Amino acid sequence: MYDRATTLIIGYLFLAGSSLASSELVFLSEPSPSQAVLEGRPATLECRTSPNLRVHWELKGEPLDISSRRYMVGTDLFIVKALHDQDRGPFTCVITDADTGESVSSRPAFLDITWLDEVVKVKTVGKVPTASGGDLHLSCVADGSEPLQIQWFKNGDGLKTSGKINTTGYDVLVTGVNPLDNGVYRCVASNAASTVHSYNRVSVAVPGEQWAQIIVGPEDVVAKRGSNSKFDCIYQFADVIEWYYKQTGPLENSTKYNILPNGSLVVLNVSENDEGLYSCVGIRGESTEVPQIYSASLRLAYLEDPDDRTLVPLTDGNLRLINEGGDLEVGCNAPAGLPKPAVSWSRGSKGQILSLRGVTKADAGNYTCIITNLADTKYVSFLLAITVEPEITQHPTDLMVDEGGDALFHCEFAGTHKYSSVQWFKDGVPVRGPRYIEKQGFLNITGVLPSDQGAYLCQVLTKPFQPAYSRPAQLTVKEKLKFVPRPINTNLELDTVRKVHCRAQGAAPPVIKWIKDDVEGEGFPEHVSDINGTLHFNKVQSSDKGTYTCIASNYQGIINATIEIDVVVSPKFTNLPSNPTEVFEGEPLMLDCMAEGDPKPAIHWDKNSNMEGFDKTRFKQLENGSLLIEVVQASDEGKYGCTAGNSGGLKRYEVSLIVRGSESYRVSDGNDVNSTLGGSVLSKTVAVTLGAAGAYMVLVIGLMAYCRCRSRKNKTPPSDAQDPVLQAEAGHSGERKVCNGDAGGHSDGDLTAHSHQSQLSSRSYGKLPVTRDHLTDMMVLGGPETDVDGYQVRSKGQAQTPGTATKDYDAFSQRPLPGDGTYLKPPLGPQRPRCQELPRIF
Repeated sequence: MYDRATTLIIGYLFLAGSSLASSELVFLSEPSPSQAVLEGRPATLECRTSPNLRVHWELKGEPLDISSRRYMVGTDLFIVKALHDQDRGPFTCVITDADTGESVSSRPAFLDITWLDEVVKVKTVGKVPTASGGDLHLSCVADGSEPLQIQWFKNGDGLKTSGKINTTGYDVLVTGVNPLDNGVYRCVASNAASTVHSYNRVSVAVPGEQWAQIIVGPEDVVAKRGSNSKFDCIYQFADVIEWYYKQTGPLENSTKYNILPNGSLVVLNVSENDEGLYSCVGIRGESTEVPQIYSASLRLAYLEDPDDRTLVPLTDGNLRLINEGGDLEVGCNAPAGLPKPAVSWSRGSKGQILSLRGVTKADAGNYTCIITNLADTKYVSFLLAITVEPEITQHPTDLMVDEGGDALFHCEFAGTHKYSSVQWFKDGVPVRGPRYIEKQGFLNITGVLPSDQGAYLCQVLTKPFQPAYSRPAQLTVKEKLKFVPRPINTNLELDTVRKVHCRAQGAAPPVIKWIKDDVEGEGFPEHVSDINGTLHFNKVQSSDKGTYTCIASNYQGIINATIEIDVVVSPKFTNLPSNPTEVFEGEPLMLDCMAEGDPKPAIHWDKNSNMEGFDKTRFKQLENGSLLIEVVQASDEGKYGCTAGNSGGLKRYEVSLIVRGSESYRVSDGNDVNSTLGGSVLSKTVAVTLGAAGAYMVLVIGLMAYCRCRSRKNKTPPSDAQDPVLQAEAGHSGERKVCNGDAGGHSDGDLTAHSHQSQLSSRSYGKLPVTRDHLTDMMVLGGPETDVDGYQVRSKGQAQTPGTATKDYDAFSQRPLPGDGTYLKPPLGPQRPRCQELPRIF
């Protein structure tokens, strides 16, 4: 089928009487040199060229006969079912210039058709052995494309080369045949195109004393659904005959199977579940050898439904149109079925192809293809109609229409109106759209636009004829005077350079000008100029604000459009918060956002781009635009946007708010790593501080207890115990003592050992070189009840303070002071009880 737009151009040029020079013979697309296809499948050979050239196809250098199996679709060659013996090629596409008669052929195209013959046969080479010891040689006769695979079967079991069985190429050879080799042999051939079972099989029946002898073996059966199928099986010397279905058996009499007295098997009410291989087994009672087996297959007959590819050539429906006196050929391709379906026609022909020559009106009517086999009978029909070549009898005429009006074209023709269609074209393109109404040869264009102007013609299409075209008719649109587009109110930014356009068009180019405030005749200020309907503002001033009118005029009339021009100042921020902004939880916060502009900008806040994300009980927007958060919460953290807008535009500023806790760490939900680390450090700091304070308190209490115990011990008579200084020197100062239940302290060595282990503190104070003349009366240690006085060390040459002569004693009882050999006297007061020794705690 020719492309409609292409055919339109040919008809337009021919009917208009235009002279067309010969075109260059060039292929736009040539058929592929080689194309692979499976036999029975469709194939398309492509050929594209200029639309004014004629195209035909050739096979082996001869013009190709167009048939129901091979025909042209446009300029392409379509083959419904590729056949290896007819469609290998070479095919060539030939283009011809009708004016000069010059022709050019495309490169040759071949079809690489993979095929397999539908008939596969088992052939015996020599004779089938009838006694033990002979050789069985069978050959599978199959024809098709290589590689071709052959597989042999015995009673449905595949045979492979092993021992005395040799399967090579197409043949199988069994040497030294004996009764164990008896059975049914068949072959299967397959390649990429198909798989075909041999239509015949060979039965081998070599007699033996230990085996039953087959007399009548079962045969393959194709059965209709719901019918009964019978397999015959007669053995000689068989004591028992058993039947097996696939791997199931032995079969017994039932609602599905009936075993006759002669050994035959009847399969009742056949269905899909009954398809497969049935084996008849003959058993000799006294024999211990493997019994004899002969098999046959049961297949269900079927016939698929016809489809839209059953009748060829293909059409959009079941209608075939042909001119009176013409020839018609229609093929009927039977769908798949078993057994192979037979095809016939209800009238006209008996074979697969319906062929009519010199068609007359009497041949019109319905034709039915009848497809039948054992399973069913299918029908597919088409209607044959006789048509007359169309002829244009009234051509459309030129029109001039005002824009917005309606245009009506009319085209009449003589022919077969029932099977004809009319299509309208504008400038070679089919018209489409709701404003184009096509009906019975009329074209009505509603609401005509300037773009509708052009050449219109009608095409009458009646198959199988070429389209008929009218002469072109010109549509002229008288355009309205109008603005394109109409001016609209405009805002101009102060101190900027701007333009305001006013465009109009009509049947004639209009004159366009501007006036301000409806005052005509007054010019614009120096910084404003009107150039061909466009106002140029060189640095906009406040005085430019006002009402402006654009006026367009031509011979059609005058139109005008009035707009308001406002001078504005776009928003500018004058006060903004720092970014980021940090605040402690629980405190108030003011986020400043102030802007200036003309008119005064409106301020809007949003949180995380959501203008509704504020708690109105804590958030307040002030009149100056600032945002007040009365009590900051951790959930307030995020991005806050301040947008200032007026008629001059919008400005936006965004600030990140960070909320911190009371200890200067960020409050979070526990997922934040930094906050977790901060809390951990704080906990450690508190723990260390409390630990140090506790240790300090223990140290102070220990020192106080030690001093009290030492004071009491100094009042003890020397005869009761060894001098404590001597004990310290002897290394016995590590015991803690309690006097009258009071807490005691460490000795000098113990105390200093717990005072950071310094060397200076660890020295024994009893070893200091202190003499009596270095001691001065300073203060009383402990309470008055201790009755123990202290002494202050004085340097050499320092005068002795009063009282030192009367209180010439110390805790270092009877211990010689270094240098002078004097001794300290024991205390004169009443003797205190000795301290009880307790285990060391510190």
